[in-house]
Amino acid sequence: AYDAGSASLGLRWDIVPDGLEARLDVSSATRFPNIDELYMNGTAPTSPVYALGDAGLGPETTWGASPTVGWRLPWLEGELSAYANHIADYVYFAPELGADGRPTVDVTVQGAFPRYSFRPIDAWFYGVDGGVAVLPEAPVHLHVQGAVVRGVDARSGAGLVLVPPDRLKATLETAPVFLGPLEDSSLRLAVEHVLAQTHVAPEADLAPPPGAYTLLDADVSTRVQVGEHMLEIGLLGRNLLDTRYRDYTSLLRYYADEPGRSVRLRLGMDF
Repeated sequence: AYDAGSASLGLRWDIVPDGLEARLDVSSATRFPNIDELYMNGTAPTSPVYALGDAGLGPETTWGASPTVGWRLPWLEGELSAYANHIADYVYFAPELGADGRPTVDVTVQGAFPRYSFRPIDAWFYGVDGGVAVLPEAPVHLHVQGAVVRGVDARSGAGLVLVPPDRLKATLETAPVFLGPLEDSSLRLAVEHVLAQTHVAPEADLAPPPGAYTLLDADVSTRVQVGEHMLEIGLLGRNLLDTRYRDYTSLLRYYADEPGRSVRLRLGMDF
């Protein structure tokens, strides 16, 4: 049986009423290991590695703090947060390497698989994320979001595998408009740039981290009255530049690229 508790404290300061505010959140929480972390022993179609659980894992406990600054102007609004979390007995899922630094490989009737295992470590996670909206009430507005996160072993200071790399995303959107019989028509264009993960030693992973990449997405949607029903139409485009890339946080990156360009038509109607 596990014992767990959680606590949180939040403070808010309106520096400029309806214009500038600051917040501070301090919290602690405990998470029990899940079934996979305790007893997993093998592979799965969505997990192309041989994963080993640890039945002796205990709960992980997080102590964290996050200061935030938010502002609101007629033409610009946004929020910026920093955070730092210390996690005792963090359940770390990472490649298992031998004394010579080579990956441990398990051979089964399905083939040979590099081994990942769950293990408890003390870790720090810290970083900054935030976003701004330019002309948020205008017919065309821009949202920019960014995130930086670091995960390190509290004892050695080594970077942790599978921690997301830095990224920046800009989204241009239109407010819903009426175009003749078309209702709530809108357009969204999004550009996301993901940097290469440079905070993990190459020898700690099974393969070097993939390089930086940029993705372009677009969505168009509208609604039209068909008899007594409203037909919703959407055209969704992903990776429109057909960029060849691999997602650092996906185990499939060891074997294959992510999907290329895709365009989907979505139709929906309520009856």
